[in-house]
Amino acid sequence: MLKMKDLILKEAEETEISKKVADLVKKMEGLTDKNHHNDALAELAKFFGNKKMEKVMKSIQDIHSEMKSMPYGLTQFRNEVAKDLLTIAKQRLNGKEYEAVYRAL
Repeated sequence: MLKMKDLILKEAEETEISKKVADLVKKMEGLTDKNHHNDALAELAKFFGNKKMEKVMKSIQDIHSEMKSMPYGLTQFRNEVAKDLLTIAKQRLNGKEYEAVYRAL
């Protein structure tokens, strides 16, 4: 009986994780639909609790705001940050959750 209880708890935890990821994806899609890709990546960093990447994305956002555009070099750097965040997502999320996050960007 204990094993069945453990299984039910595990399924409940997985459902909760999936709901959290679904909420993140919805938020990210809303941001990218408005062409706010920097904000979407900042949300991804925040989701994983990665303070370093949050600060990096804040800095990119600040430069973007100040320059009123995304210089090519800054865009390239942001793409590298995105790659790092997606690597983290691939490690921590299941396959379907990762695909949803990837598509949201």
